[in-house]
Amino acid sequence: MSKPEWTEQQKNAIEAKGGTLLVSAAAGSGKTAVLVERLKRKIADKDNPCSVNNILVVTFTNAAAANMKTKIAKSISEAIKEDPGNAWLRSQLNLLPFAKISTIDKFCIDLVRDNFHSLDISPDFRLIDSSREAVLQNEAMNIVLDNYAVSSPEGYDRMSELICGVRDDSEISAAIKSIYKKSPTSRLKRRFGEKRPIITLRKRSGSALSIRRRLSRFARKICNTAANRLKP
Repeated sequence: MSKPEWTEQQKNAIEAKGGTLLVSAAAGSGKTAVLVERLKRKIADKDNPCSVNNILVVTFTNAAAANMKTKIAKSISEAIKEDPGNAWLRSQLNLLPFAKISTIDKFCIDLVRDNFHSLDISPDFRLIDSSREAVLQNEAMNIVLDNYAVSSPEGYDRMSELICGVRDDSEISAAIKSIYKKSPTSRLKRRFGEKRPIITLRKRSGSALSIRRRLSRFARKICNTAANRLKP
């Protein structure tokens, strides 16, 4: 099989050593091929080989992660054909299925699972699914809006007028959730003091109310801010 002909920029990215490397390239420019070649060379380096156990590759999708592993395996297999007696490369090929090549979500979950004792959470924590998240969000909206309507009816009416022109709990709830979803790192979110992303982890008590509590706090602050902005 003929070896690829790398451009000068690609060769620089593959061979660069001794520091942090940032590569910016357009779609279809060969980023994956360059990364695969760079990793293969690091793994096969006779003077300073790098084990796949010490490699972290994060992707946007599971498909991309699987594709990356397949291409690295193929590249190492080709290197083994050129050097059949290389026990190191064979061991690395065997370790590749366990390499940390995954989406950022998968990597973070594995990191939490491996260190649950340091985080004081239960080892059987789980990610919340979209249907359960929707239920908790709706419960939070109902609690916040009901309490606010009782404690400050005038403020609630002003907020209703601001958001939808009439008193409609469903439209207010939808507006608040829309703001919440669309501003995970915006100035609005930071202004309200919500600095961490929503991750629901079951504490040792077994409670799974993290998302409801955070969304409730955020929604309450939106209610208060909307009412305050309308004060004469």
